[in-house]
Amino acid sequence: MATFTAPVALNLTTPRAVTLALAELGLGWEPIPLDVANNDRQAGLYAWVDGLVDELAVDLVDRGVLYWGIGTGAGGAVERVRREIGFVGPNATHAHGITVHRRAAVPIAAPVTVQETDLGWLTSPAFDIKPEGAAIALHWLEEIKDSPSLLIKAVEHLAIRIAIHFGDTGAPVNSTHAGAWEDDSPADWAAWGVVQHLAGRGADTAPAA
Repeated sequence: MATFTAPVALNLTTPRAVTLALAELGLGWEPIPLDVANNDRQAGLYAWVDGLVDELAVDLVDRGVLYWGIGTGAGGAVERVRREIGFVGPNATHAHGITVHRRAAVPIAAPVTVQETDLGWLTSPAFDIKPEGAAIALHWLEEIKDSPSLLIKAVEHLAIRIAIHFGDTGAPVNSTHAGAWEDDSPADWAAWGVVQHLAGRGADTAPAA
């Protein structure tokens, strides 16, 4: 009988890692379970974390993320996730719905805030393989922080790229911002830099290709 699938162990990036990375870039995100955030109507970033973990007591922010998304409409991130739940089930045809169903994934969400932080580390030569890399990232971060309409979309891009640089793979169900064509983008330079910064490494890799 043919074998159509094979088990693979992957280290996926956690919400906690992305929270820490965003904080280093001057952005705040403290995700909570959807049922706790059910009255929150703010725009925000959300993540679906794996539900089939060996130990269900593992905090949601310490589980691997399968999918990143944002909610920008009137109902914010919470309403967006509620609509997505309609994609989920044994008869799902959408890749997101199929994966969430098969992995019993759980959603968490929170708004994104701008924080004061020192980004001097990003200008360090250790992170600037491409001469203009740090300048590209810094200019982009300043731009998105000054524009609420740009901020939330940029943070989704940033979360996906951070996930790619931290984990064995990015977020398998995401298509936008997760592919090779998103390398050398401002978000990718910022993501690569902060991952190197948190990992305590120097300039030993370039942004994902």
